[in-house]
Amino acid sequence: MSYKEKIDDIISHRKGIGIYADCGHLKFVKEKLEFYKGLLKELEDFEMFRNHIMEQIENCQGSHYMMSIEAPLYLQHVQDASPENVIGKVKACIGELQNLESRFNRDTINISVIGRAGQGKSRLLQSISGLENEIIPADKGGDCTGAKSVICNAEGPLHAIVNFLSAKELMEQVQKYLEALDVKFEIGSISDIPNIDTGRIDVGASNKKSSQLKHLKKYVEHFSEYVSYLGQKIELHDKKEIRKYASQYLEDETKVFYYLGVKDVQIFTEFPYNEAGKIMLVDTIGLGDTAIGLRDKLVETMVNDSDAAILLRRPDNLRDGIREEDDELYDMINQKMDGRAIEKWLFYVLNIFGDNRKSGEELYQQLNEKLGKTLKTAFIQKVDCANEEEVEERLLKPMLDFLSENLAEVDANLLASANSKCKDAYEAYFDLFCKIDAVVSESSFTNQEEEDKFDSIYEDELKLSVRIKKLAQKYSTRDVPCDELRDEIKKVLKTMKSHIPAKEEICSRLELGGQDGLPIEVYHFFISNVRTSIRNDFEKVGNHVVGRLEDEIKGEIINILKSSDGGMLQNVPLQQTDADMPIAWLEALVDQKTKDYPRVQSALNDVLNYKMNIEGLLGYYVNNALDCIDCEYNRPEYLEPDFTNIDAENVSEVICQSIQNALPVIANRVCEQIEETLLKIPYNSYCALVRKFYDNLLYDKEGKRNLKNFYRKNKRMIWKDVFLGLVSRNEEMKKWELYNNSMAQFKESKLFIISF
Repeated sequence: MSYKEKIDDIISHRKGIGIYADCGHLKFVKEKLEFYKGLLKELEDFEMFRNHIMEQIENCQGSHYMMSIEAPLYLQHVQDASPENVIGKVKACIGELQNLESRFNRDTINISVIGRAGQGKSRLLQSISGLENEIIPADKGGDCTGAKSVICNAEGPLHAIVNFLSAKELMEQVQKYLEALDVKFEIGSISDIPNIDTGRIDVGASNKKSSQLKHLKKYVEHFSEYVSYLGQKIELHDKKEIRKYASQYLEDETKVFYYLGVKDVQIFTEFPYNEAGKIMLVDTIGLGDTAIGLRDKLVETMVNDSDAAILLRRPDNLRDGIREEDDELYDMINQKMDGRAIEKWLFYVLNIFGDNRKSGEELYQQLNEKLGKTLKTAFIQKVDCANEEEVEERLLKPMLDFLSENLAEVDANLLASANSKCKDAYEAYFDLFCKIDAVVSESSFTNQEEEDKFDSIYEDELKLSVRIKKLAQKYSTRDVPCDELRDEIKKVLKTMKSHIPAKEEICSRLELGGQDGLPIEVYHFFISNVRTSIRNDFEKVGNHVVGRLEDEIKGEIINILKSSDGGMLQNVPLQQTDADMPIAWLEALVDQKTKDYPRVQSALNDVLNYKMNIEGLLGYYVNNALDCIDCEYNRPEYLEPDFTNIDAENVSEVICQSIQNALPVIANRVCEQIEETLLKIPYNSYCALVRKFYDNLLYDKEGKRNLKNFYRKNKRMIWKDVFLGLVSRNEEMKKWELYNNSMAQFKESKLFIISF
């Protein structure tokens, strides 16, 4: 595919267009964004409810205050159940998802050009876009750029859209200057700005504040030039008009101040390189300008508006090297873009042309020495930014090639990075959910009616003991062989013939001559290979089948623990990543819910750690069966061909036939031995595990008490419908129960994670 086609494919995948319909990144991000907004509303509703309770307790009045006096645990649990932490994390997720939504909803691939003032950013943009100096000012001297310019590769006549700041945004910007200058004045309305008395502001001997005051004066003194445009969007087709809003100077060097009210200027033009595709260049104001907030705006542009960035540096004419400000700028980018695989989208470009070539080469060498160590970037390239052909060949094409191959991975990394925040939010939410549950479950507001109901339902309706006893009975017949194990062993026996060497292999070995080429030595060589191959096959059977058999009995026990006609533990809230994996579910139950119940923990760990040991016995039987082709030991079973009077051309036939004749003997001996004991091990082992579980937890007196207390602690989640109406204190406690149930709908981890 061409660059254009690859870029179109990336955009289609993001937006869910064409072959990516219903599986685009944008769809998944939007769905998860709606989830988090709904979750935030639930959390904020709960926060208001809890704040009301805390006010009562702090003011020593109301029913909740009385409850905190009667039950000190109630106060502690209410304090613990603060949603502040999770609300902050959920808001962080919403912000991250909104950034991803903006990124994936774009119709272009956006490339920012960043760097200090005077490095040649505007000249580079001219070379890529084909725009002239009358639109993108690249004059020598100070920084000419006034507002952020966005240049889009688009068919049709040149035109631009100018977006102006809102009145609120302008007020906020001017307020920053007042604060930086220590002026105690709060702007209440837009009309306050021209009335600011800048002549009374004392900056002392501070050069920095002097520069900031100079900028503030521009907003005040030229207020009338830009105020009428605030909040508007205008479309322009005249080149000179476009420059007027993007630059600080006109072509005749007349100063203009419209840029003070401009948010950005979007310029649409067809680039000279027609394979550039749907790319958009973002021109940023050069760092080094003393205007407040430039670094923040640069970071905001890179985070929200950019898919890639060109970091531009123009070496000094005489001598140059890596400067402190270079390191500071790169470190800032690296820090702010943490987790965004900077080496996949940042391009370091040195603007080298004639006079600065020597110093540029030195700087190029210094940067390359740091590459891959303290400097991470897609590449470092030397380019004359004023040379359109060189810019196209040495920068634009390599950059588009790199982006077309790597942006999909960058997008995937961004989704994974967002998921990291989502997982943090889930863990904080689940912790809050458990603390809300603790308010109801552990605040000692139960009465005899509730205790009687629990005793009744636990003893009469919980079928865990019955189901486990039936499972033990299922495997109690000890002489039943395991057909699954037998079938796997037979598969190996049937494939043994595949290890018989080809006659050509035997002939090649015989032709070696010397001791190694003797018929008997060749026979020993090949039967050794056959023995090794057969042993390896049976080892694989042991590893494969045993693991499957172990998971089978674990799955049966876990199913009983979870099922509504068994242990009924499915509804116990657990923090886990995959609720559909039985072993993961049991591990989460043990880790999160059993620390106060050692007998329960021990019994469940017995299930998790269960091992069936048949590999050693299977290996013993296989070795016994292989004795008929094992020449290393003096065994009566050993069968060795007689090569006396055998013609050389027939030796390979005899070796093949001898090995082939031995295979039925091996198979019969394996089958005879496994029938007696090996095949009966799995169900015997199953029975032992289940009986141990039953005896330790459902028969032993201390185990039974431990298990009952475990169920008592979790009764409101296991039997929701039964205990919802039995919260005994008052209607206020029922509100806690309702919040608990309402928030339970969000407790599954998969709801928090972006699937892509």
